[in-house]
Amino acid sequence: MKIGGIDQWVQIRGESSANPVLLVLHGGPGASFIPYTRLFREWERHFTVVLWDQRGTGQTYTRNTLPDSRTMTIDRMTADGLEITAYLRARLRQDRIMLLAHSWGSVLGVGMVTTRPGWYSAFVGTGFIVSELPDWIAAFDILLANVRAAGDETALRALTAIGPPPYVDSHAQKIHDRWIHRYDTLEEKNLSSLARMLAFTHPRYSLTDIHNFYESAEFSERTIRDELYAYDARTRQMQFDVPIVIVEGTEDMVTPAAYIRRYFDDIRAPAKSFALVRGGGHSVIVTRPAEFLDSMLAALKLVRVPLWQAPTSRPH
Repeated sequence: MKIGGIDQWVQIRGESSANPVLLVLHGGPGASFIPYTRLFREWERHFTVVLWDQRGTGQTYTRNTLPDSRTMTIDRMTADGLEITAYLRARLRQDRIMLLAHSWGSVLGVGMVTTRPGWYSAFVGTGFIVSELPDWIAAFDILLANVRAAGDETALRALTAIGPPPYVDSHAQKIHDRWIHRYDTLEEKNLSSLARMLAFTHPRYSLTDIHNFYESAEFSERTIRDELYAYDARTRQMQFDVPIVIVEGTEDMVTPAAYIRRYFDDIRAPAKSFALVRGGGHSVIVTRPAEFLDSMLAALKLVRVPLWQAPTSRPH
């Protein structure tokens, strides 16, 4: 479908039109959730699940042979999300859409729900980005604590030598990534293998789609990196007019739960709930989809978000 003047890929699946519509904003930037479709099969009993390959990502990247990096901005992609929301409200005949955002997706989600709060029943965040650089420093401190607890002198010397991110030196970045991978959860270590397996077995993925699944992730990260580094949710938004739910893995090594909790405690919203998935990492939404679903449903009930909606004739 045409969104923001270009063809963008949107997948809509579910068991009942009476279920609330759940628009999922993938992370990355550029980390398509389309290959993970089968992991959300149980979710389709509760929601009409909408997966969207954002500008510069996956099958949207494939359908635009020369992606224009000048349009890869937070504001433009937030506007894309609002266009998709308007389309879903009209096509699926529901006034309010539920928004679920992972990592980078939370940057777009914050802008979407604050621009058009009347379009959304709730905003659910996971791997939530508060501010990219402070997030990294908080994660680095946790990594150092884990390394010290393990008595790993080799890792401690290497990490102390490079200090916390960001890194101008690519060699320092590789050292950091190697050790954070070593101390991450087993599920997060295996995430790339899971993504590869699901991409190769997806019934609608060609070899070109698989290639672009990886190429677009590198393109998007490289293109949006500088603007994302400057992003800070604390200066953008502390007041929300929709219920806010955060579901975090306790072992998140990218956006630590304790750091996100401080932001969550400070924001104002009609209702809010913070849930933890014990042992889960940054991508708990796909590494533990059943457990994440249970936590999200319980949190939504706490903030009294209806989990059934009668279709409307004319959303406004």
